Amino acid sequence: MSGNATYQDLDLAFHLGRFQRGVPLTDWFDDFVKDLVHDVRDAALWQQPWPTKLRTGGWTRRLGCIRPHRRGEKMLRMRLKLAGTLLGVLLAVGAVQLVAVGMCISLRVGLNGRIDASSAQDLKVIVKIGSATQGDTVTDVRQQSSFRGFRFQVVAWFNTTSTTASEETCDRNPHSVTVELVRGAQVLDRQTLTVEKDFKPTKNGGYEIRKPITLHAEPTTRPST
Repeated sequence: MSGNATYQDLDLAFHLGRFQRGVPLTDWFDDFVKDLVHDVRDAALWQQPWPTKLRTGGWTRRLGCIRPHRRGEKMLRMRLKLAGTLLGVLLAVGAVQLVAVGMCISLRVGLNGRIDASSAQDLKVIVKIGSATQGDTVTDVRQQSSFRGFRFQVVAWFNTTSTTASEETCDRNPHSVTVELVRGAQVLDRQTLTVEKDFKPTKNGGYEIRKPITLHAEPTTRPST
């Protein structure tokens, strides 16, 4: 120990250094609290015999009031001050990450329909949504589908964050909706819809299909003329 640095100073510097080196937050907090408990417990050893006091760790109970011992109180305040500082750092980092991720919303696009098939086993419905922006080729969307017999329902979320602008903007709008019926890697049927024609706006700013669609698992044959 050099200069005027105390044990407490070095101990707090140790925890701060581990935090700055990117130690997992759960591990760091666990060690930090353990050391805090040890410090408070050690502080109790400096107290005089207590015939009329009930002490637990670094705390003294007398006449219904709980107060920390002097040394435990000092260390407790130092650790809480450090924890408050690090909490501020975490909040600042979180705010920066939030800005980096972006504040653009995702539009909910819902559709439903039925499957024309002898069996719905191993069938999946996949939705791809294209942007109205020229040069934007991203069609993958987060989606969730459910089946009830031969009827299906799909909810997809279209990200409005622009993929072509140099700076982040939230002006990306959905245009084409491709619905595929697949079994394994085989596409059995595909329908391409447009948001402007086949969907209607909802109260929450999303879109809902105007009428259910039908997907065919087997090729349909048209009568000859």
